[in-house]
Amino acid sequence: MAGLLSIYHKLPLHLQNLAVSSYGLLLRQQRYGITFGQRRSGSQAEQLHSSAGQNKRLQSIIASALQGTEYFGSLLDKQSLSISEINVSNFTRVFPVLEKRVVKNDPSAFHNIGFPKKSTTTLSTSGTTGTPLRVLATKASVKQNFAFFDRFLRSIDLDEFNRSATFAGRSIVPGSGRAPPYWRKNYAMNTLLCSSYHLSGETIPLYIKALESWQPVYIDSYPSAIYEIAAYINANKLKHSLRLRAIVTSSETLGPYQREAIEQAFQCSVHDQYGCVEMAVMAYQQKDGRYFIPPEYAIAEVLDDNDKPVRPGESGHLVCTGLLNQAMPLIRYRIGDIVKTSKEQPEGYPHIVFLDSIEGRNDNVVIASSGFRVGRLGPVFKGVTGVFEAQIVQKSPDTLQVRLVTSGEYTAATEIQIRQALADRVGVSMQIRFEYMDHIPREKNGKFKFVKSEL
Repeated sequence: MAGLLSIYHKLPLHLQNLAVSSYGLLLRQQRYGITFGQRRSGSQAEQLHSSAGQNKRLQSIIASALQGTEYFGSLLDKQSLSISEINVSNFTRVFPVLEKRVVKNDPSAFHNIGFPKKSTTTLSTSGTTGTPLRVLATKASVKQNFAFFDRFLRSIDLDEFNRSATFAGRSIVPGSGRAPPYWRKNYAMNTLLCSSYHLSGETIPLYIKALESWQPVYIDSYPSAIYEIAAYINANKLKHSLRLRAIVTSSETLGPYQREAIEQAFQCSVHDQYGCVEMAVMAYQQKDGRYFIPPEYAIAEVLDDNDKPVRPGESGHLVCTGLLNQAMPLIRYRIGDIVKTSKEQPEGYPHIVFLDSIEGRNDNVVIASSGFRVGRLGPVFKGVTGVFEAQIVQKSPDTLQVRLVTSGEYTAATEIQIRQALADRVGVSMQIRFEYMDHIPREKNGKFKFVKSEL
């Protein structure tokens, strides 16, 4: 892949657009294929009978895990229930919580040896917290995953093939110091692919003009990328001709201050979507703001530090059982994120279906002076003006570093406001130091960590 990318970067612009579109055509076939409409209709029909469908899918995953994988096969002789007796009501008593590091240490132990190579493909996580995890997936499960994503889009009056623009961690523009354009056109997917690595106060007006020329129906973006553009629009009271139906965010935690700024700048609703390459869970925001976990996609548990279920309305560790991918079944997989459950859950399901919020990574919370973990620091910037980008870094138990990219609206009083809001959450004994920057560096995959712990 590195060799192909090197060749791509040497091509003239029109050939790069052709290469991107050709790759987009390949992805379109892999993700959707000729039977996509049937799968989409099937996933919508399953909603009517999702409780029974969930249990049926779980039993298939369990059979695949116990009979086909080295790791789960070792559990077969250690419990008294037969495979057919394990179901959605009792499987948590059979399977212990599975830690991500166990899967990363030996992913092949979770591969189902019964699937022929031609029916599978290999996916890779972004590796933001270390070595990327290579995931073996059936080609059918990849298509099912995108059928569920299309269901999400349709729930907010969009379609996967609407004209769109995306901001993600793709290396579509060669070099960090090159001149514009900082975007390429994927005609196969009707998408303007925008680099998230080249955003700055100088380049954002160029991005806005490109978006106006493309006129997407919706934008799919990392929260940090579209927020940077929104903050620029709001700070400069800029008028634009974009008429978006919605903005879809994913891959990073969406803060309330970001949502507010994005909706103000683009005059449309923001809908967050949550998922993972492992296809262990999907959750997406409905029009009422809550995150919905399709019961046919995954079974979700939210557990406290002792691995006991939290009460509805409380926060805890998200533990997932994916119901799509039998080539690498992951049962009771601790994904590494903290979420808050909704107080109201539908009847007929023993596990969580609705979430109020995705609070962020377990390992990217701040340890307050009291010793408690603090994971929701986005509200610190609610109502703050003059901040383009913000990152909170904990370098030691008693020190926080606040990195900021600011505009002319930012004043000394703004710093006092942020300092006080932080102190209210982490304790007055915490040292809070401010660092002002031209641009906050992204991770290698283009993602942006709002809270970064170096402890």
